[in-house]
Amino acid sequence: MRPGLIVFAFTLASMFVLAPIVFAESSPATVAASAALQSYDRLSPASQRIARGLFDAQTGEPRLTLDEIATLRLAGTTWGEIFAEFLARDLVSEQQLSHLMREHQSDLKRVGRSTD
Repeated sequence: MRPGLIVFAFTLASMFVLAPIVFAESSPATVAASAALQSYDRLSPASQRIARGLFDAQTGEPRLTLDEIATLRLAGTTWGEIFAEFLARDLVSEQQLSHLMREHQSDLKRVGRSTD
């Protein structure tokens, strides 16, 4: 099994197992504080653009959330490994991450959204 796939599977499994426990025993103030520090928010601006590009490009099911994608990156999985996993699971149609990002950038410009 590839190291990236192991990290991906472990990360997803731990999110589903630990999240109910953490939120069940959290006060509203703790939940609000943790919501402010979600995984996506902890990424650099460049990594947020890549995560958003992957998120928006998903065509398959089940779709990953922005925070699930960010959690994979923060766990040390490279963008290339994350993209390879998206390809293996038929979540994207593009064959290269650079093509996906170029298409995403042109889509944003077409609808007038800022890329920063």
